[in-house]
Formats: sequence, C-alpha cells, structure tokens
Amino acid sequence: MGSIVIKLNPEKLTNPDLDLRYVVPDTISELTQGKIINEGFDYLDDECSTMVILLSSSNPREDVVTVAEIIKNNSFMDNQLNEAAEILFSDKPDDELFANPHDIQLFLSLHERYEK
Repeated sequence: MGSIVIKLNPEKLTNPDLDLRYVVPDTISELTQGKIINEGFDYLDDECSTMVILLSSSNPREDVVTVAEIIKNNSFMDNQLNEAAEILFSDKPDDELFANPHDIQLFLSLHERYEK
C-alpha cells in the first residue's frame, strides 16, 4: 500500500474546524467504497499549524486523481478545500514511509506533489 497526504492550510479555510480531520478522510473513504483508507492525521510545526490528513491506497498514483476530484467537487463543513489543499502521494510501501513516523517533515519529503 502507498499513501496519499492532504495538507490543509487553515488560513485558507472559511471554517477551520478541527473536525475536518475526521470528515474529510471519512467522506473520501465512503465515496471510494473503502478503496482509499483513513490512516489518521497530524499537524505541522509551522506558522499556521497545517493539518495533515493521511490516507492509504493500493494505487496512489491513480487514486490521487480521485482524491483531487472529491476535494474539488465537494464542500466539507462549509469549506471548499480546493484552494486550501495540497495533495501529495507516494508509491512506496507504508513500512518504508513510516520508518520514523514521528518525523512528519521527513515523511512528507518522500512524497510527490500532485499538480491539480
């Protein structure tokens, strides 16, 4: 399994509700009939505490397009996430990516950026 990561900049959200950490991945999992799985969340230690939503997928290179379409075409808690979201993905197996799960910056550096 590879991974897909959604970085959400709270400064670009209309309603920066912390429940987005549950609503976004649950909606994506539901709309893909469980093909894309919620793997949790984290926050970056940056100036705006960027929320990082972690997803897993057996085919992240294809499924990242689906995630981008879901984000583009749906509202989440009164937020259009298209401008606030950066989407990253990696084909590497989770055990390689999570060698040091406490280093979120290292984890993110191992991903490619999806260009909308």
